[in-house]
Amino acid sequence: FLKGPAKFVFRQAPVLPLPSAILVKVGEKVSLPCCHEIPSSESLRKYRVYWQKNITDVVLAYSEGNMLPQHERYQNRTEMDPRNLTLWISPVEILDNGSYQCVVQRNSVLVCSESVILFVTADFSKPNITAEVSADSCKLTEMVITCSSHGGFPKPRISGALNNMSMEWNASWVSESSFSPYNVTGKMVLNVTKDVTITCSVEYSGFATSTSLLLSMFYSSKRIFFSCCYQKKYSEISLGLMFLLWR
Repeated sequence: FLKGPAKFVFRQAPVLPLPSAILVKVGEKVSLPCCHEIPSSESLRKYRVYWQKNITDVVLAYSEGNMLPQHERYQNRTEMDPRNLTLWISPVEILDNGSYQCVVQRNSVLVCSESVILFVTADFSKPNITAEVSADSCKLTEMVITCSSHGGFPKPRISGALNNMSMEWNASWVSESSFSPYNVTGKMVLNVTKDVTITCSVEYSGFATSTSLLLSMFYSSKRIFFSCCYQKKYSEISLGLMFLLWR
């Protein structure tokens, strides 16, 4: 048995590099970098290069200079630089979103393997704000405010402001799947007593689109004013008739 206090040796685990990330919009052309560049003294024929997505789908692959069968979704949309092995995808689709891996072998020996994450985004339409009167009174108007935007990706965040003061929408999202365009709708009930400006913003992947709507009380107040005056006049006439009949 060893005498004296025990000594422990801690070894720090190697820190693996994080995959690089690339943001691209639907319809654009994107380049994904690989981890190796073939020297000018050599050619692609000495290498095997595999570009794959989620480890299972072959995006583009070459063996000894010959192109290998690829996933049908990438046919006629991909190409590779024969020197730096950069992968090009065009036009980009929503389903291209995900993790890609470049694997390079020389004479069946692994040269390098590197991953890159592709974030695909699609623009949302400019938000459309509508307002419907749900109830009127002599002092205020209750309105249902709706903001909607469609056709974007990924799932967005919807925010708003009332006279430059932040507010929360009751939001709902519709999409056929997690990799399909989203439609977003926000609703709120607002008691309006004066002119107000409503702003609706849709935010996604660092992008944003917004619009504003001025709710003027002029026409609504005019309608409410006549309604209140009519009710007051009607009450006065009713009381007068009741007084005459009583006499």
